[in-house]
Amino acid sequence: MKLPIQFVTYALLVCGTLAVGCDGKKPVAPQKLVVRVTTAQSPDAVKTRARAEYLGMLRGDVETVLSFKAGGTLDCIGRAGEPQDWQEGARVAKGEVLARLQEDDFVSTVKSARAKCEADAQQYARTAKLRATGAMSQRELETTAAAKLASEAALAQAEQAVKDCVLLAPYDGTISARIASKGETILAGKTVLKIADMRQMSVELGIPDRVIGRIHVGDELPVRVSSLEAKSFSGRVSEVGVTAKEGARLFRVVIKLKNPAGELKSGMTASVATDNNDISPPGSVLIPLSALVSASKSSSANQLAVFVVDADSKAHERPVKTDDLVRSSILVTEGLKPGDKVVTAGASTLCEGLAVDPRQDDPR
Repeated sequence: MKLPIQFVTYALLVCGTLAVGCDGKKPVAPQKLVVRVTTAQSPDAVKTRARAEYLGMLRGDVETVLSFKAGGTLDCIGRAGEPQDWQEGARVAKGEVLARLQEDDFVSTVKSARAKCEADAQQYARTAKLRATGAMSQRELETTAAAKLASEAALAQAEQAVKDCVLLAPYDGTISARIASKGETILAGKTVLKIADMRQMSVELGIPDRVIGRIHVGDELPVRVSSLEAKSFSGRVSEVGVTAKEGARLFRVVIKLKNPAGELKSGMTASVATDNNDISPPGSVLIPLSALVSASKSSSANQLAVFVVDADSKAHERPVKTDDLVRSSILVTEGLKPGDKVVTAGASTLCEGLAVDPRQDDPR
């Protein structure tokens, strides 16, 4: 007996459905990439008091590079009576001998110059006597007088060169670098030592134009040094620039701080915080530093971007402009608005329009 074609088709469909159900296999949807997101916030919405931080490098208040005015062989570069050359961190007193060139050649030059000076002086004296009797012309007298003056100048120069063979400490300070060693041939003007007055330190900062009006000479600001377990020191503003650096909106500010215990070292990184609650640019938002990536659609290597997740859980790249650091966050002045969902972890693996599984960051 033949079955109707409609019945056969229906039976096949039912069997296929049952087969899928019996195997327990269903079509698997593509797995979405899990990312962490946070909500961009206006600085005014942040409960804690916002503080912008500016980075700089500590330097000795006075730093001096020492070199010889003449070239020669370095006879000693250390404290008298000690065989060891100067070491970084050694303290020296004003007027103390720091280094000395071998004087033999310079002393010989002085002897030669003195002998010529004496001979020219005698010649001038003889010529002057003869000129008085009319035996010498005025021109001959002037010639011997010029020779006498020239030899006197050469002697003074040779004697000064002997004095210049010695480098003296210009002030009480600390050896910050030793460039040369004993026995080395030194050229005139080559750096031999660097000395610094570390009793007072200074840090130079670049402060943006919208903040500079709030900083004045004499203001006291906390200076935090990360390498000393973020210890803070009190500093006083000594200079405030009146002209922004070329190509930027940053003004030079110098802060000085005392260093009686010698904790602060030249080259340490320091940060200075200023209250920033009411000076944030209109429309700016705060986001974590971890959200920033390099923009993929810009010709500039310095262009930054973030990935924003829309209502359909798709990631979209947005170029942004940034401003100050505020603790572990960055102030964004263009490209975002309050309420945007910004990817904070996993952004470097994203591309435009990729579907993601956003997970909200735990509040800090």
